Amino acid sequence: MKKPKLIILPLLALVLSGCSISIITSSETESSNSESPLNESSEDVSISEDTSTSEDSSISEEGTSEEYADEFERFRKTYPSDPIIPYEDSDYIVKDFPNGFTYPINARVQPTNAYLEFWHPETELNFRISASKEIFNLIEQCGYHDQKYADLYFPVTLNLKMNGKEFTYYEVGMRMKGNTSRTQFLDEHTKDFIACISFKLSFNELWDEDIYESFGLKKEWKKSTHPEWKVRDDRTFMCDSSGKSGMKKIDVKWNKSPDPSLVMQPFVFSFFQRNGLISQNSTLATLKMNDTRFGVVTINEPIDKHLLRRYFDTDSAKGRLI
Repeated sequence: MKKPKLIILPLLALVLSGCSISIITSSETESSNSESPLNESSEDVSISEDTSTSEDSSISEEGTSEEYADEFERFRKTYPSDPIIPYEDSDYIVKDFPNGFTYPINARVQPTNAYLEFWHPETELNFRISASKEIFNLIEQCGYHDQKYADLYFPVTLNLKMNGKEFTYYEVGMRMKGNTSRTQFLDEHTKDFIACISFKLSFNELWDEDIYESFGLKKEWKKSTHPEWKVRDDRTFMCDSSGKSGMKKIDVKWNKSPDPSLVMQPFVFSFFQRNGLISQNSTLATLKMNDTRFGVVTINEPIDKHLLRRYFDTDSAKGRLI
């Protein structure tokens, strides 16, 4: 494969976004999409109810401040381990990408089979995020109302179903992202969802920095005394069977642009890859937060050092990402 070229992705995305795109999506994807960003149908296209509840989301719908205080107290003093992923590398579906793209064989990090299945455009992905109303309220407060703390993450539970394979990740960091897309997404009084947002998920958050003390969420663990600290610090998403070479973060984007096909961004990034340019992966998934369905959203791979390591050899991957 020719050495990829660096380009300014946002600029080309804007140029190419004017293309008229027509695709046929799966019946489940079509049924999940609607004109409203919220769909509270009783039909659950995401993971089953009995596998998507964690300690962090066990308080009542009308939780009191005392219950939230108890929840945060448990969070600070407990260090839950994720359920063991029962799948081996050979259990994942690895197929050629339709655009013909393959990663360089001399890259510092080779993509895992789980990673390749996750980003394949034919993969069926269902996301469910669970947290208390107070956690979502903190995400809104810091991400929209008072952006002084816009980069802080707050703990949620992620349940993922990928082509029938189920994964659970406890205490995943979540924060709002975007520039013009930030908005109030909770009802002022009930704290129920009233809109969809774009957000980032981080899989190795530790909550051991002093800044989290003011929110009552500073973890009481240390690298030197708690083996769980190291496990969490090393956690990656869609890794190999040894827990290595996965992703630290992923981005979730709601369909703010008037794109009824929902595939404009995945198409453009795939077009870049097909022509030998460096680009992140992008795909579609259904999203549910607590008991509210948000239909189809876009999942994007962040442009970070982990992406570069899949494109460049060891020496070249050390370059600065600006």
